Amino acid sequence: MPKLDRKSLLTTRLAQPDMIRFRELALAQKKPYTELVRDALLFYMNHLEQAKKDEIESIYAQQLKASTNRICGLMAKTGIEVHAIIEFLRRMDGGPELVQDCLALASKRLDKGLEREAEKVKEQMKKVVSAGE
Repeated sequence: MPKLDRKSLLTTRLAQPDMIRFRELALAQKKPYTELVRDALLFYMNHLEQAKKDEIESIYAQQLKASTNRICGLMAKTGIEVHAIIEFLRRMDGGPELVQDCLALASKRLDKGLEREAEKVKEQMKKVVSAGE
């Protein structure tokens, strides 16, 4: 334990019933009053810090869950729309060759724009997360 200097002295008062409980606790734990007060104060401060960390983690977890739900919804909608377009193209006179050509062209377009869009989404999500802090 770090050595304390006299400037670190802390004084407090307790109501008589609380002082009796404190003395009984010190006796039961066979600790000097100063050590018991120090342990109790450190425990309390650590508990408050952990509660604050837990609250922040809970906010992040909620934001992550909401983002995940939005992404899953978009993926489902996109999947349905893509399959509708593919079915439409199959029914046209172009047949399977037209579907393959369209898929290849769409892939090229997505590859070009996807990186830019992903970066935009990432930056927007960072803003949302930092706003929750």
